[in-house]
Amino acid sequence: EAAYLAVPGEVMDYWGRSEPLIRYYRPVAFTLMKIEYTVAGWRPEIMHGFSMGWHFLCAMLVGSLTMKFLGSRTWATVAACIMAIHPAHVGTVMWIACQTELMSTAFQLIAILAYSRHARWGALFAHPHATIASESRAWFAGRLLQPAVTPSTSTGGSERHLSPAIMLSLLCFALALGCRENAVVFPLACWLGDRFCGAGRRKWLRWEHISMVIMVIVYICIRHWALQGFYSLTWHRMAGLSQLEMLRFLFDKPLVYLMGIFCYVPIIPGLTVGQTGGPPLALYAMAAAIFVTFVVIWKMFGWGRAVLWPATVMLLTMAPTIPIYPSAHHLYLPSVGGVILMTSFVALVGGIRQAPGHGLSRLRKWVLGLVLISYAVGLTGVTVWRGHGLVAGTLPEDLVVEDVIKRSPKPIRSGDHLFFINIPSLAALYPSCAVRAEKGLSELYAHALTYSPEVLGMENPATLEVLDNHRLLVRAPEGSPYLKGLSGQILRSMLGLPELSTGDTLKADLDRYKVKQDPDDTISQGDWYTVVIRDADDEGIRELEFVFNKPLDSPEYHFYFGSPHFMAYPIDVSRPTVAASQPATKPAR
Repeated sequence: EAAYLAVPGEVMDYWGRSEPLIRYYRPVAFTLMKIEYTVAGWRPEIMHGFSMGWHFLCAMLVGSLTMKFLGSRTWATVAACIMAIHPAHVGTVMWIACQTELMSTAFQLIAILAYSRHARWGALFAHPHATIASESRAWFAGRLLQPAVTPSTSTGGSERHLSPAIMLSLLCFALALGCRENAVVFPLACWLGDRFCGAGRRKWLRWEHISMVIMVIVYICIRHWALQGFYSLTWHRMAGLSQLEMLRFLFDKPLVYLMGIFCYVPIIPGLTVGQTGGPPLALYAMAAAIFVTFVVIWKMFGWGRAVLWPATVMLLTMAPTIPIYPSAHHLYLPSVGGVILMTSFVALVGGIRQAPGHGLSRLRKWVLGLVLISYAVGLTGVTVWRGHGLVAGTLPEDLVVEDVIKRSPKPIRSGDHLFFINIPSLAALYPSCAVRAEKGLSELYAHALTYSPEVLGMENPATLEVLDNHRLLVRAPEGSPYLKGLSGQILRSMLGLPELSTGDTLKADLDRYKVKQDPDDTISQGDWYTVVIRDADDEGIRELEFVFNKPLDSPEYHFYFGSPHFMAYPIDVSRPTVAASQPATKPAR
């Protein structure tokens, strides 16, 4: 393991490209993570502890928000527990890079709690049932008073002052914007809260809303300036979808995300979402069942408008992520509304709408107990299983690191370059970080020459030939070309690669690396090697040639070859493996 602060393209590149179409502007999150890394002494286990801390904070804040809606500490605790052990959050909490999601959610939860206090959400609700409001005025319990009996102070000057609550809300909103882009919808969440939970405020647009919108505009302008453009990689560009297919994807993806929140369906691109032909019909039936359940909850709470807020905000916070690539960590912020609704359903079973003095029947107590036990055992079991699955998914990465550390024939020094052939895509990001930490190196550069056609590793052997001291020839396994299918299309889109055909030549641009150039070096303007497509068709690339400026056996070069038996076996490139019968290709200049 190792701790390293960088974007993925700075850890390992592919043909000199480092995800040019995916760029982030998250200064607050990156600053906080730098502080965490410094405090942790760059120890990964402590960074995981920080992730757990952020997740714990979010769970407690969800409990506080649920307390506002249901007015019960018991059910607020249940909501916090559901948020804490929800299976959809396993990857978000385990993946240190997803701390940006945890931070943004925490700041937005603090901001919405502070805003609700400033805007007096629920302050003028009538509560016909005293039981549900025994500990506080629950927003789900009451209905807004009629204008005729609404105090005039509800629209008076008392709401226009700068309260500490609104200042805290605006500050946390600004911090959330600096952590993740999905915070741009926060002003609309506040506006919806004023409509559904607000204290009878007549104005539909207030100075608080305008201030937040101005903050969003300023943020977008700064982001555009910092990134020198607007970078967003939509799924139709990544997966090569037609306009009709993209419309289908935009309809299906929110439904699948709802399945991930309420039914714990894993979000797997190309399998549960984003696949050709759309998801199975069962998912549509499950989505319909979720809608019917929500209507029942709404009716049981007397059609109160406040019940609409968690549902609409759940969909609202999904919106920024709908056009882009599917990922499980996109569910973290929307799950806040889902957790409130799930807790409300269990609370209804637990008699939260019972009239004062009416206890639960024995049957209902048994049903409530079974529901709570099912939640506790089921969620915990699925979460543990999901965690083991993620650990298993990182096994190829561990094997790559083991091969590099234990099998490398020559010492790896700071500033060296590791070239991987047939590396699994699941192991392509972090091995160099772990090797660097294990060896105590200050710098180590990793380059993927080819990715394995299969996600977890090579199922069939490929062929590697050393043509001469500057050239490598790689042939894909029979029937498994490189950059094939959906995964190949996504990789090409992420790296800005064009459609490749036989005879195409690409130069690997590694200008960002600081290279010590000796007087006799042949390196010219950072074009380290050239990729020549020898054989390609509609299915993918079947044969490639790599032409290096420097000799393959340069002391700073290390080559590793993936096969069905080894993830990254070191190869000897000091002498040709075939007779020099092909015309030599000049190194890139």
